[in-house]
Amino acid sequence: SFGSLLKEYIQAQGFTIYHIAKETGIDRSFLQGVLNGKRKLPQKRFTDIINSSYFTPSQISNLCNTYYLDKFGKEKSIRLHRIEQGFTGQIKKEVSKPFILKLKSINDGIQFLSNKEEILQTIYTILNKNVISCFYSNFNFDHLNINRIIYNACREKKIKNFFHFTNKNNSADCHNINIVFNSLCYAEEGYITHILNENLKFTSFMEYFIFCDNYFIQYDKECKNAIVFNSSLIRNYVEEKIAEIDNNSVQKVYIKEDAFESQEFLQILTANNKHIKNVSFDNAVGAYFITPQIIESIATDRIKSVPAIIQRLQSHFSISIGENKNFTNLYLTYEGLDNYVKTGRIPCFPPVYASSVPQNIRSQLLENLLEFTKNSTLQLTNPQTLSIKYNISSQIGDNNLIITTCNDLNIPEEHLGKIIFHTDDMQIVNDFSDYYEYLSSSEKTFSPDISKAIIKSFIDELNAIN
Repeated sequence: SFGSLLKEYIQAQGFTIYHIAKETGIDRSFLQGVLNGKRKLPQKRFTDIINSSYFTPSQISNLCNTYYLDKFGKEKSIRLHRIEQGFTGQIKKEVSKPFILKLKSINDGIQFLSNKEEILQTIYTILNKNVISCFYSNFNFDHLNINRIIYNACREKKIKNFFHFTNKNNSADCHNINIVFNSLCYAEEGYITHILNENLKFTSFMEYFIFCDNYFIQYDKECKNAIVFNSSLIRNYVEEKIAEIDNNSVQKVYIKEDAFESQEFLQILTANNKHIKNVSFDNAVGAYFITPQIIESIATDRIKSVPAIIQRLQSHFSISIGENKNFTNLYLTYEGLDNYVKTGRIPCFPPVYASSVPQNIRSQLLENLLEFTKNSTLQLTNPQTLSIKYNISSQIGDNNLIITTCNDLNIPEEHLGKIIFHTDDMQIVNDFSDYYEYLSSSEKTFSPDISKAIIKSFIDELNAIN
């Protein structure tokens, strides 16, 4: 338990309960109850202990893991870890890994398959054509190898007409988290996943199917049994069923080719988002704290040649700090801050519209960022314990979650926010909210005071260069 581990570390460091109680302000008798397992330590008091100077980084990491395991339970903790894998790009990395098999001979008759290797080989063979004109499926993101085969076919742009739907569930596993991050991965390649209405089921012999040009394969939940045959026999039935599913499914992930369209869509999603708690997680310094001077300095000739466009650019950025006070917490990655200081790049608009902030005024945006900390909490991630190498940002309110990403910021037309995932599913919203709570007091973020000091040091560095 957390109490017994804390007691062990206090003794190992040669301190007493009196020392810990004095520095953290926690009542000694209450702390004694925590150590004996009779009291639960509140979140604020836990943060006081983590921010004290008594424990090593590895001890703090273990205390965090144990505290949140006690608080959330094993299943929730696994889901929070999966969210972190999504933010750090590990989910994208695992699905991107090539999965290569030998091609299999498939005849036009009905074939029954009775082992997983044969099923994977058949799916790989069906998708190994140069061009696939039609692909319908309800494949499960949790079936990693099938997911890899399909995703890599999408990355190679083999599939022309793609329709994928999946069901969310109410069980305490990672399925819904996988839907969020896998949907983003597919959308980055131009392919959309739909979430099926819970009351509608695709009637088939087995739970999952892949309809691919001339072939139809059905397989069971364990991927142990399957049937494959020429799809021309039931093509009309499948297409009618897909049309029905399309009308009864919900799109949660969107692709916005134009940066202004993305901003307008985000404004619609966040219009009623002025709740008690709004949290933002960014892997880039955003435009929250931009000024008219900065806008003027970064607008490209393509923008300046059309006055109406620069007006739109200004209208979509929050010019005054006061407009952003509805954020209670902002988590900014150290990598994102460091990249801004070095390059001046604000990636929510593509390079064709906005160039880098000139070095002589880069510190202005960071000064505005510090103003934000007067009314709200800002924390930087600790790159030694949480490295974010994925172009991703998120925002969560009391009742909805928005995640934005893109494919490759090195492409001139690309911008962070091209891909938008939005959901009001409260199980998902609560999981992300709990992840941010964990992040705020774990060793994976710096404290607000240290975060502020780091930002100040970057400002001093920029001013010294200028």
